[in-house]
Amino acid sequence: MHTIRLRGPWQYEIGEPSEAVRHLSQPSRHRSGRLTLPGSWSETAGEETSGPLVLRRRFGCPTGIRDGERVWLMIEPGDRPAELRLNGHLLARLIPGTPARHDITARLAHRNELEVSLSPLRAPSYPAPPGPAAQGDRLLGDARLEIEPRSPAPTR
Repeated sequence: MHTIRLRGPWQYEIGEPSEAVRHLSQPSRHRSGRLTLPGSWSETAGEETSGPLVLRRRFGCPTGIRDGERVWLMIEPGDRPAELRLNGHLLARLIPGTPARHDITARLAHRNELEVSLSPLRAPSYPAPPGPAAQGDRLLGDARLEIEPRSPAPTR
């Protein structure tokens, strides 16, 4: 098996909170930048951010893939629920603490964009919950492509 790590650079954008909870007089909190995985929410978004965080990573189609080989996307989720998209197609809803593995062979293009949309830490004006759960601020763990060789033909 061949592995391609997707540590970085990742682009990030921090959006605004929904109109339902945002005060019109509140200044914009939209920010963007680059990061490398694994990353933390507090280092990237800061403690006061209440809007969603979107991570994007562009990559080329792995070369030399032979008939029958499969390309798998492996993601170790962070501490927030998230949606995972490849080239605009929803692959999965990520659950904190549950690694995800997706066969993306058929969805690969010459150029690809992986997008992870993370739920906000908390809505504005809502305090953080007490206890150890409030400490978890991991964005994502490892992200990688795994190219599996063709399965051998069954013997008779």
